[in-house]
Amino acid sequence: MDKQSFKSKSALLVIDMQNGLFKGNVNPHKAQLILSNINRLIEHQRLNEMPIIFIRHVGERGTPLDPECLNTQLIDDLQFDPIKDLVIEKKYPSCFKNTFLKELLNKLFVDEVLITGMKTEYCIDTTVRIASEYGYKVVLASDAHTTFDSAILNAGEMISYHNQILNNVFAKVQTSEEYITLI
Repeated sequence: MDKQSFKSKSALLVIDMQNGLFKGNVNPHKAQLILSNINRLIEHQRLNEMPIIFIRHVGERGTPLDPECLNTQLIDDLQFDPIKDLVIEKKYPSCFKNTFLKELLNKLFVDEVLITGMKTEYCIDTTVRIASEYGYKVVLASDAHTTFDSAILNAGEMISYHNQILNNVFAKVQTSEEYITLI
């Protein structure tokens, strides 16, 4: 069967929700709300039998981003199912660069990616733009991605800014509730 034979399929990408970022010395903006919304989207995807892909940012062995160290492990609060869910490791802000994500999405006949996680201005922004360039329908969950304050902008301003500039150019920006209700 070819791709057109299948109904539209959405994959949820949960990006960099790992101990070293989410559970570090500084809490990300609206941490508990973001986590709750991501878990709601995970539950929604699971109920609709759609793929869920967790993506971890890792580095070289012996560094703080060692793939085996606690920093790079997914946080325990996620509704992660090691039997059903998929995990991809990346070393760049793009979830596509030097990973098998595109091949996996194609193999699963996915034409839409729902993007959540961390950090808004790096991995979320980059992955939204690259997914759009690859021709995927991209949905950014406006209330399910987060970051930290920077020297120039606070986290809330950064998140709002990215939601605004990515909307209708690279992605459709929706709240988690809008996504769940519209599907």
